[in-house]
Amino acid sequence: MPVTIQGHTSNKASQKAGSPDPALFTSAIVGADGKKIWRSIPQPDKITFATVLTEEHFGGESKTPIYDKAVIKGFAEGLAGAVNALAGNAVYVPPDQIPKVFKIPFGPREAEALIELKSKNVKDHPAPFWTLRIEFNPRKLKPDGHAQLLETMAYASPGPINVGAILRDARLSRLDVAVDLFNVRPEALLVTTAATGKRWEIFGPDGRLEAVYFYRSKKKPTAPLKALRKPFGALIVRVYDRNRERAAWGKPPPYPGGFVTRLEASVTRFGKPTYLPDLLALPYPFKQAKVSLTADVLAKVDSGWLRYWSARQTFGPDVSIAATGLSLSAHKALEKAIKNNPSTLLSSDAVWPEWHAGLKSCGLDKLIDAAMNCKG
Repeated sequence: MPVTIQGHTSNKASQKAGSPDPALFTSAIVGADGKKIWRSIPQPDKITFATVLTEEHFGGESKTPIYDKAVIKGFAEGLAGAVNALAGNAVYVPPDQIPKVFKIPFGPREAEALIELKSKNVKDHPAPFWTLRIEFNPRKLKPDGHAQLLETMAYASPGPINVGAILRDARLSRLDVAVDLFNVRPEALLVTTAATGKRWEIFGPDGRLEAVYFYRSKKKPTAPLKALRKPFGALIVRVYDRNRERAAWGKPPPYPGGFVTRLEASVTRFGKPTYLPDLLALPYPFKQAKVSLTADVLAKVDSGWLRYWSARQTFGPDVSIAATGLSLSAHKALEKAIKNNPSTLLSSDAVWPEWHAGLKSCGLDKLIDAAMNCKG
């Protein structure tokens, strides 16, 4: 019985206890055993971007860095006022009288956005120039939170400010993208990656798998190293139990009565300078990962697949042959099936066409629109 996937309209069924949000979980997937799971649209889960502040950003026409310390101070004091008004906290003011770190809650969940100002001394510049860095979770801010972020920046400066131009010039340094699977746990998934490297597994006190990190292969050093940088290699995808992750923070499950597994990719290398408007044409971040239901792939090959798969995860493929008593031909057939993982749960054709819907659902499209439609 093949896996079947059905698209759901997102505005018909109301959410019930133990069921996912139909506005986010738009695809129903039926496994070979008849079990139904739901897949969410992809959403940005964390974003970091920064820009050099220029004259154009504060009412001028020049794209040269702004050196006017009074303008920066006025902007910083406005952000500090927002922190006091929205969070009830006072911002630390250093000896130069310009506050630089602002943690501001936005949106219905009061998700915190981190805004940082930094001054830099660079040769051939007449004075220190300033950079603005912003980091937050778009999925938590929601559309209202993004609107509040835009409004806060617009009213922070006592003088003219072009928030759209600031966002237009802001270069991305990190983007996390998340896809959730409802009604499936991490241990039920067959996850394979291109250029397979190390795998880091985390188990709970009860022995249940809670999270798995998959890394790219890493070249062996040609000489002894004094320190290990990224000892596991570059992360490809993280797979984790959202219910248990939230429980660790003292929070209830995202959908009481059901369980959710999250697939998360973190992009830190964009290949070329990438800005907010470029998110509309972002390459598929999960292209090096394949995800299917393990039973759907391996049960078709051999009835002893579960015993073999359990041993393989612990001892590796070679020892597992002796541990399970499988014939060499059965072992080869299972390994071939694993290698040819069809990625029925995370294929780019099924997931990525909904990326724009994910941007809109969380409200990040508001910042993209501001960046694309700014005057200047």
